[in-house]
This record gives sequence, C-alpha cells and structure tokens, in this order.
Amino acid sequence: LPGVHQGCLESRELWRAQGCEFDGRLWVVRFKRRFFLYARANLNETGGARHVQVTSSANGIDGWTPFTPVVLANYSVRWDNNIYFFSVHKHSAYLVSLFPAVLHDGRS
Repeated sequence: LPGVHQGCLESRELWRAQGCEFDGRLWVVRFKRRFFLYARANLNETGGARHVQVTSSANGIDGWTPFTPVVLANYSVRWDNNIYFFSVHKHSAYLVSLFPAVLHDGRS
C-alpha cells in the first residue's frame, strides 16, 4: 500500500505531505475471509502519540478499505501514550493482540 492510502494517519511534520512512513512493524492476519493489516499511526506532529490503524482486504492484494484507528476500551490517544505495534492473532472467534506500550500513567 502506498503511504497516501485513504485514511492513513500520519501527523508528523516531515512526513505529512508524503503520507504514512509505515515506520513500525506491520502485521497481517487472515480472519473471517478477510486480510487485516495493522500499521503504526503517528498522531502527533512532533513525536509521541504512536497508535495503531487497520485496513482490510478480501484477497490481501487489492481492494483495501480506508485505514481506521484501532479503538481500545479504557484507552485514550494522547501524546504521552504510545503503542508501538500490534501483534494480532486469531483465538477462537476473536482477534487478540499483544503489544508493547508506554502509557502516561506509568502502566506498560
């Protein structure tokens, strides 16, 4: 996917005009007949606020949906919250993720 793919979130000043740098680990998982691609979203123009965004495709080659930010319960996107990548796996009828994070309240 090009860095200018629809919905791709890149707020850093040096990259904003060029599109997403995809500077973190990408993760792809097939689930319920779709391929899901997880990528870093940089949401603060001067750094920090690293988050995760997702797109999906039926065949994993083309027809990718616009990126959307991942929503997590009890989590706020802030400049001092950082999720570095999403390691996503199928578990029964669900997708689960383990991910390295640094949170503003000291939880990691």
